[in-house]
Amino acid sequence: MYLKKKDLFRHFVMTLFCLALCACAFTPIFFSGAYYPAIAHDPINGRYLAVYLKIKIGHPDAGGKGDSRLFGSFIDSSGSQFGNEFVIAGDPAYYYCPAIAFDSTHRQYLVIWNSEDNIFGQFINSEGSLTGARLTLSNTATTPYGRCSAVTYGDAVQKFVAAWGEQDSSHRDNVYARVINSDGSFDGSKLAVSSDGALPISPSIANDGLSQRLLVVWESADNRQIKGRMIDPDGTFPGVEFPISSASGTFFNPTVTYNSVDARFLVSWEYTTDDSTYNIVGQLLNPDGSAYQSLIAISSPGRNANNHTLEYNPSANNYLILFSDYRLGTQLLYAQVVKSDGTLDTTISNDNILISYADYPHDRRSSVAFDSDTKRYFSIWQYGLTDDREAFPDIHGRLINADGSPAGDISVVSNGGVW
Repeated sequence: MYLKKKDLFRHFVMTLFCLALCACAFTPIFFSGAYYPAIAHDPINGRYLAVYLKIKIGHPDAGGKGDSRLFGSFIDSSGSQFGNEFVIAGDPAYYYCPAIAFDSTHRQYLVIWNSEDNIFGQFINSEGSLTGARLTLSNTATTPYGRCSAVTYGDAVQKFVAAWGEQDSSHRDNVYARVINSDGSFDGSKLAVSSDGALPISPSIANDGLSQRLLVVWESADNRQIKGRMIDPDGTFPGVEFPISSASGTFFNPTVTYNSVDARFLVSWEYTTDDSTYNIVGQLLNPDGSAYQSLIAISSPGRNANNHTLEYNPSANNYLILFSDYRLGTQLLYAQVVKSDGTLDTTISNDNILISYADYPHDRRSSVAFDSDTKRYFSIWQYGLTDDREAFPDIHGRLINADGSPAGDISVVSNGGVW
């Protein structure tokens, strides 16, 4: 679910090219296909809801200019599609990068996404029906790229909290958040999380299930630091933003999850010292945001790792990290289990575990959710080239065992060429 810096630059150049030709507005440029999957698990009904974008260039509904639709598809505990995919939203404008969380108390999902200047939200009940009107979390998220956002749910306080990036009144990019009640009303105004600039393409957020405090993480505007800030359940800040990364280098796309057994956060991010080879590293944090121990090297040496995602397994008290390896011009999906003490689990292999098929490259932007009943994960990802007018990217999926090994075959969650 994450965009690499060079991908952002490519999209920016393509956008400028489009402006020069047709004087169109700033917008992310894609070819037709399925993009940016996200997934959440419903433990009551024992199934997942996958959401993703479909883009069709020249779609007649948009006067031949292009169209985006946000789709959803249920996946059962065996990894099979449950019913048909359905439309969550559709407008004659480009959508970007959805996020999703599940409310087990009211049995509903909240999906949020970016469309031009807006951060939108939509509730979906556990059977797939849309509930309530579309929410507008912000209408000032101006950007030439599009923005990824993040959302989490706190069971004890029964509230969602979303985070995203936009420009402040001084035209600096910063990270904002908003507390959303289970009925769709907003609990207060939007919160300015960062204060000294950020690269808010993809913030991440996790809920401390004990204190109900939240941790938002993001990358600094110069990519030289991963930063974080705590939010109390009432929407106030117990302290200022603080650095999480400590080594020198360039950092991208932080992701955070919470360990409910040991009461710690794990933050992972992509890291490079030469702007050519990327690694996945992680940092365990105490509840107050201080470092629990030294940095964790997650991807194996020699990989070019990017587009990663992270999930916690409370049954085994460990973490699963998925990432794409960009070596040799291909993009294959790998997994690594990290123990609660920060050491790598090498039960299956001393190397990262291949999840996608070696002869089916171009796998990236993964998302993963854990099923506490089956003790397995289901991961979805974008498969296919984004710059090929003839090959539509699809959304693929696969069950993953608790030890990180793949379970069963890869399935097609959505055919990007079918509108």
